Amino acid sequence: MAKNKQYVYFYGHGKENTEGDTTMKAVLGGKGANLAEMANASLPVPPGFTVSTEACAVYSKNGGKYPQGMDLQMKKTLAKLEKLEGKKLGDPNDLRELPFLIRLRDFQVEYYEPGTLWIYDQSGQSWKLPAKAGDTRTLPGNLGKVTVLKVFKNFRMTLEGDEQVAFDAPGGSNPTVQVRVETPDGEEASRYVFADFPGHPRPEDPLTMRYHRMESDYISKLEVVKDDKVVASKDIEVNHPLHYGGYHFYQYEWGRNEYGEYTVLMVVSDSGLTVVYAGYAMLLVSMFWHFLGPRLFAAATNRRKAPGESSAQPSDKQSQYQ
Repeated sequence: MAKNKQYVYFYGHGKENTEGDTTMKAVLGGKGANLAEMANASLPVPPGFTVSTEACAVYSKNGGKYPQGMDLQMKKTLAKLEKLEGKKLGDPNDLRELPFLIRLRDFQVEYYEPGTLWIYDQSGQSWKLPAKAGDTRTLPGNLGKVTVLKVFKNFRMTLEGDEQVAFDAPGGSNPTVQVRVETPDGEEASRYVFADFPGHPRPEDPLTMRYHRMESDYISKLEVVKDDKVVASKDIEVNHPLHYGGYHFYQYEWGRNEYGEYTVLMVVSDSGLTVVYAGYAMLLVSMFWHFLGPRLFAAATNRRKAPGESSAQPSDKQSQYQ
């Protein structure tokens, strides 16, 4: 993949800073192209950036790895955003205390099913197999065949006597795939591939595997608490925020660390929206007057004239016959 290929496109702060327009829907997607077009028209669009559809395709094809050079483009775009906004992302001096409390009751991530089992040989060549029980992939050469035996949402293992028994425990999350590897000479071996813990493959192992799942949605269950009472609640997700007290709470991002999964919310104040809405109202009135005003004015003028009165003077020739 070419290093100089553009994967990140900025929008906001007018046409001179925006990259893209509605003609680039194949590159930016429909929403990204429309955001760029609104920014080109100097509409009050919060500035940001769009990751290209090609970058998303590369990410999916390469098992969750970003295209080469994309991370540097994102850093440069974020620096541009900070410069134009005159603020630093995450600046503690730019924080404001809310007049109420926000409580997170629960958070969950939903995934597209089935996930994908990625298989790599020592040369780096890769194959993918749907992580669905019973699916099989025959590999070229002497690599054999890989079969998905079982998919676990929350893998656990216990001892029953001297035997290790794997099971799916209720609650929690430890997504895992159990696979069987068959070599051409008939040998079989079973292994577990973990989504969150890729492990350390042995150098002599001809195959390494990775279990990848793509997120379809992430949802935060929020409550607004004021004076020790819950005054509002909502399960928020992307493009479905909670609104209360002049603030919008958006589901922005999520992540995972050594303590488990966490959610990131974006808080947007409604201050200044009145001016924006007033501007839209004035724009609508001016458009209405531009297209319909002259016709309405002419119609009103004609109604005020006396019956039989003509707006045009008769010609001399017409007068001779009257």
